[in-house]
Amino acid sequence: RLSRRVLRDTRERGLDLYQLLKQYTTYVKPAFEDFCLPTKKYADVIIPRGADNEVAINIIVQTIQDRLSSVSRPV
Repeated sequence: RLSRRVLRDTRERGLDLYQLLKQYTTYVKPAFEDFCLPTKKYADVIIPRGADNEVAINIIVQTIQDRLSSVSRPV
């Protein structure tokens, strides 16, 4: 998470590493720990690397499609 942010913010936003790390430790990490992290216990599925994890996304999409097609078929 941090490495992706470092690459993006230094390239696209022109932040130097000191500014970026100060922002991350002051705002980003505490907000994540306070608001996002506690919700993990309620998740049915957690996808490591989020949208970058195409294998996991494809498995979830296929599972949803399979379930939808089985529901729409007449018995």
